[in-house]
Amino acid sequence: MAKYSISFVVSEESIPFFEDAFDEKAEAFLWNLIEEGDLKGKWRAEAYFEELPSNEDLETWMNSASDEAGIKTPDFSVNEIADKNWLEESFKSFPPISFGRYYIYGSHITDEPPANRICLQIDAATAFGSGEHATTQGCLMALDEILQVKQPKKVLDLGCGSGILAMATFKVMDEKPFIEAVDIDPVAVEITTQNAVRNKTDMLVFQSTGYENVGKNYDLIFANILAAPLVEMAPDLEKHLAHGGYAILSGFLEEQKDWVQKAHEDVGLEIISYRQIKEWGTLIVKRK
Repeated sequence: MAKYSISFVVSEESIPFFEDAFDEKAEAFLWNLIEEGDLKGKWRAEAYFEELPSNEDLETWMNSASDEAGIKTPDFSVNEIADKNWLEESFKSFPPISFGRYYIYGSHITDEPPANRICLQIDAATAFGSGEHATTQGCLMALDEILQVKQPKKVLDLGCGSGILAMATFKVMDEKPFIEAVDIDPVAVEITTQNAVRNKTDMLVFQSTGYENVGKNYDLIFANILAAPLVEMAPDLEKHLAHGGYAILSGFLEEQKDWVQKAHEDVGLEIISYRQIKEWGTLIVKRK
């Protein structure tokens, strides 16, 4: 269990550079949007360690990422994590989530899940997406919209996190599609694999940096990631979609919608719909 964390604040566009800098050095690297106060709109990043790195190493990693991102090295704080059962603490704040036809619950819930819902068991403590975020809900609503007009046979969940979108797709369809779930983070790949087994869903789970290791001709692609990589990978998305295929894009804020939309229109994709939950947007695009 991690005993120390390194915390700092940067813009969303800088997050991937710091994630790369701490890759294979930290036990985990997490980030979240600051929604209140003077830093509203910035992102707080935290790297977790079992053994505290030296100040020299930390400064080297921070400076390297900052140079790559083209920003001034941010101040960072070193925090010692109290010795407590964080899994248990997380469970306490994770009641079942119910929206639309979906019901998502943790393994600590002993009540029988409702028989008339699409039920997924995912523990919040995995920190890779457990259904409570607006982007996940937006993606599942978009999935329901697409299923009214198309039954995808080949599906890709890019940046799968906990695997929730891939598993929901498997559960909700009568004729089961071939599903691949990929993530750049090996821990996410492990978590998705465990969740797939727990929820009795068939899918192929493996590590991939973007579209590097995946196939082509997907009828449906999920990309619930950040705005910057969505924009950067728009040409790859177009190449990997089948003709007439759909993609569900999320992980971007309302004010980033035009930026994300233009990047996908510029590669010839058609915008089908846009929905917003709180400040988070979800786009459906289609390859003509």
